[in-house]
Amino acid sequence: MKYEKFLKLKFLVLLLVIFSACADKTAQNDAYQNSAAPVRYLKIEDVDFKNFSYSYGENDKNKVTLSNGEKPYGGLNDLAFSFNKTQFADLTKDGNDEAVVVLLHGNGAIASNVVAVYTLENQQPKKLWSFYLGSETNGRLKDIYVVEDNLVVEVFGKNEFDKAQNEFRFSPDFNPAEAFCCPKNFTRFNFNWNGERFVSREKPQVSEYKPEN
Repeated sequence: MKYEKFLKLKFLVLLLVIFSACADKTAQNDAYQNSAAPVRYLKIEDVDFKNFSYSYGENDKNKVTLSNGEKPYGGLNDLAFSFNKTQFADLTKDGNDEAVVVLLHGNGAIASNVVAVYTLENQQPKKLWSFYLGSETNGRLKDIYVVEDNLVVEVFGKNEFDKAQNEFRFSPDFNPAEAFCCPKNFTRFNFNWNGERFVSREKPQVSEYKPEN
């Protein structure tokens, strides 16, 4: 009887040792996962912007995460997002490129764009600026490109840029009947990095739009 009690006690002690070892291993794994260093990048071109989380709008309250270049419909109130393109250029004149990322935002009938500019800081992407554009013939992105250190943004319609609010203003004379067809003009904006943010230094230029055949 004493021998049986001894065996039971020994078995219980063994179970406690195994349980303790497992608990320690789990704690170590949790600690490793929680302390895992984020991915570090040597250049902005290495960032996978097709699998990336974006924020935009006032106080960055709007957020979207792309997976394989898209965020599909998640419900009746959701609008789809998809990756459109990325351009690289040294916009801050520090010898390193920045990334200008263009997202397409729409629900199939009406589409617009979100544009975000990123640099690298401490080997991590840092957003310098993002902005939301209008839709179709009233502020939808026509083209975006870099000339020397100028970020050039062309949008359909006759539009303005509010320097105080740092955002685009779209034409109050917009005709909804022409929303999905045949833009007649576009507005070109030029932006420079002033060391703190992108600023509009020139008066926007309105030009006639002549689609290529």
